[in-house]
Parts: sequence; C-alpha cells; structure tokens
Amino acid sequence: MIHQKLRKLRIVPSEVCNDEIFLRRAYLDVAGVLPTADEFWRFMRKAPEAETYLAEKTNRFMPQPMDKRYLVIQWLMFQMGGVGPMQGQAHVFFRYAPEKNSYAIDRYQREVRRLYEVLDTCLADREFLAGEYSIADIATWPWVRIHKWAGVEIAELANVSRWCATLEERPACAKGITIPPRPERRSEKETRKLGEKILA
Repeated sequence: MIHQKLRKLRIVPSEVCNDEIFLRRAYLDVAGVLPTADEFWRFMRKAPEAETYLAEKTNRFMPQPMDKRYLVIQWLMFQMGGVGPMQGQAHVFFRYAPEKNSYAIDRYQREVRRLYEVLDTCLADREFLAGEYSIADIATWPWVRIHKWAGVEIAELANVSRWCATLEERPACAKGITIPPRPERRSEKETRKLGEKILA
C-alpha cells in the first residue's frame, strides 16, 4: 500500500530493510532532509496524517483551496474511520475466523455495504470522491477493489463500479496493485489455518 502511494507520488521507495535502518531513514526517503523529532512522529503516528502529509509535502493529490481541501480530508477520514476498519472486520470474520460467526459476518458485511452505498451516492454527480482525483481516492480504492474478499458485492452500485473501473485503468493504480508482488494464492484450507494462527 505504502509502496503504491510513494510510486504514485514519483518517490522511489528504498529496498526492504530491518526496523533499525527503516527508523533511521524513513523520513529521508520521502523528503530528502533530516526531520525534526516532531515531524518524524507526526508522519509515523497516524495513517491519515501520513497520507495528508505526503500529499502536502509533494504538493499533489490535495487541492489548495480550503473548501476543496476539507472535502478531500472528509473523504479520507471516511475511509480511515469507516471503510477500512469495517471491511477489515468483514475480512476477519468472513475469511479467517476458525469458527463461522454468522452474526459477526452479517453485521460487518451489512456495514461495509452501507458504506459503499454512501460512496455510491457521493459518486452520482462526480467522477472522484472529492471531485478531482485525490489522496481520498488513493486511500479508499484499494479497499473497495477487494470487495469480494469481504463477501460484499458492488454490481448494483453503478457509481462505485464505474469509479473502481476508472481507477483500475489509471496506469499508476494498475502498477501499484502489483507492489509488492502477490504471493502464491493459498487454498481455502491454508487460508483458514493462517486465520487460526492470526487469531490464536
């Protein structure tokens, strides 16, 4: 995910490294200058801040007029507080939980579908979430594009389907979903075992 965002911003990420090296150079790779302690922790502490920070630092995907800027932030927070956490729960209960809990599966799939319907309404009169392509689309699309993994269908949501297809056609998005390379697909049995291990 981070590699995709950095490549979209035309920032070439470093090779994979251990934690010590990463912490020493994390900010240097993004801006090319030594950060203050405050800058470093602002970047590292919260995902939404990191995304808005990258957008602002590179002066891309975050409009300057205040009204448009806050619309982008609103949709970014919708992803961070809604789509991401709820779809993450749907993934866990639908795919990984060692025992099927129909209440939890139904609850999170319904909530993900409800959030997608909000997106569909928003996209009825615009091409992208905040009007122009922005960090909000970059953060939200990777979740929505794997809707089937959560067991949620979007075929009836014409605007969301169109938006997904539009982003899928963007060269940077198409390239971004291949980074890092996908591991070999696991069987259902292997997936369940992995889930049991994660939840143990």
